[in-house]
Parts: sequence; C-alpha cells; structure tokens
Amino acid sequence: MYQLLKNLFFIGCLCSSSFCFSAETSYPITMIDASQHAVTLTQMPTRVDSKSMFSDQVLMALLPLQDITSLSRLSKDKTYSIIANKIPATLPLRDLNVERIIAERPDLVLVASWSDGPKIAQLRAAGIKVFVIKTVYSLENIEKNILLVGKLVNKNDAAIALVTAMQQHLKQQLIIPEKKTDRS
Repeated sequence: MYQLLKNLFFIGCLCSSSFCFSAETSYPITMIDASQHAVTLTQMPTRVDSKSMFSDQVLMALLPLQDITSLSRLSKDKTYSIIANKIPATLPLRDLNVERIIAERPDLVLVASWSDGPKIAQLRAAGIKVFVIKTVYSLENIEKNILLVGKLVNKNDAAIALVTAMQQHLKQQLIIPEKKTDRS
C-alpha cells in the first residue's frame, strides 16, 4: 500500500497544468526562483546538477543521462524514491557539497527551498547558476514545478508529455466513492 501511495504521489506531481510553454525555450532567459533570486541562463544547460528528490525524478524523466552531473543521495533509497532502480552506477549521488559542485562547474544546479542557504550563497558567489525550487503540496503546484524545470532545461514538450502521462495514470488509479459524504 505504501508503494502505491508513493507512486501515486509522484504521478500526481506530473499532472497537466495551466502553465503555457512554447515548444522551445528561448535563451537568454531570466526566471525568479523560490528564494526570489533572478536566475539568468544565457544558453540551454547541458550539465545539470540536482540536489532534491523532486528535481532528481523530473530530470531523470526529461534529460539524457549524460546531461545530469549528479543526483541527491536520497534518490537511490528505495524507501522514498521511485527512480532508485533506474539510476545507473555511473551517475554520481551527492548532497549539496559546495566544493564538489564548484569543481564540476555545472550549467545549472536545482535545489529545494529547504536547502542550506549559506551553501547556495557560496555557489552563487562562485558563479554557479542555482535555481531554488519551491516545495509545494498541491498537485497543481507540483505540475507547475515540473513544467518550470522543463522550461529551464529546454525540455518543454517532454515535461508536458510527462504531466499528461501522469494525469492519465492518476485517472486510472482514481477511486470514485459510491456515496458523497456530508461535509457540514
């Protein structure tokens, strides 16, 4: 049952959204992240580092493996991650290690809004593009975040397809009650 709920949560993360994205992202692009920091990408990122389970799962669905520099260590934990079995041994798993990230020089680092602020500041001071993704709790906002990540990495069509596939999967898993409950 826990595994089904975990999968349904992730599937719910990818439902369709009211966001409207063109097929391709035009660079340069400036977007405001969850920390209210303007992040400008002058070209499509081809080396993306992920430091949250949400961005780990989305990037694994959107990008070729060679474009991902590392994922968070939690993404390999089968208790929490639905991609644990899909991560190749060659893909590094790391936490928010400032020195290591600076040494790798990714084009973009995706972190969660609860990530360590001083480490984010150090990365930005070193010239690393860090985009903070807001932690959300509704399906609508989760889908917006997926489309946002798709826009950042120029995978808009793939993000929309992922959202659509999840919406279909949710419809298949939906349980409609026989009786309405009174919510007085």
